[in-house]
Formats: sequence, structure tokens, C-alpha cells
Amino acid sequence: MSRSIKISCFVFLLFLITGCSRSDSDPATSQKAVSTEESNLKNFKTDDGKISFVTFNKGDLSEDTLEAIKEETLHYYNQLQKKNFSISSPSKIYLHLY
Repeated sequence: MSRSIKISCFVFLLFLITGCSRSDSDPATSQKAVSTEESNLKNFKTDDGKISFVTFNKGDLSEDTLEAIKEETLHYYNQLQKKNFSISSPSKIYLHLY
């Protein structure tokens, strides 16, 4: 009886590990995931190079809309710099657009 329980447990664990393992053998799926991430991500920096903006386009906004957001963000930052408004400058600001 003890031997059959051990074999049953071994077979159960084998099926569990096989079922839960992630397969990356499908290149079309992995390529699609990479290209989606690349298209949803756009980086830009301020004119002085102090702050980097990373934009995640989760809402599938058009390139024109993304360009307008970029221009408005940089314009706002430049206006704050002209007014001598003290801003602590983090190295990156993440914008998640939905």
C-alpha cells in the first residue's frame, strides 16, 4: 500500500509540474508580446536631459496624440524652469496612458 501511494504521489507531482510549466516554444506568441511592449512604450527626455519620461500607451492612443502629450509635457517643464520653480528632478517619470 505504501508503495502505491508513493507512486501515485510521484505521478501527481509529475503531472502538476508539467501542467504548470510555462512553454515559450511558440515564437509567434513571444514575438507578438515583445512587439506589443515596444509599441506601447515611448521614451523621451527634457531639453536639459535631467528628467526622462517613459510613456506606457495602454489605451492604444494614436502617434499624433502621443506626440501632442510629449510636446505639452516638455512645454510645461520648460515653463516651470523659466519661472525658477524648484523641482526635485527624479531620473525617470512614468506616464501610464489609458
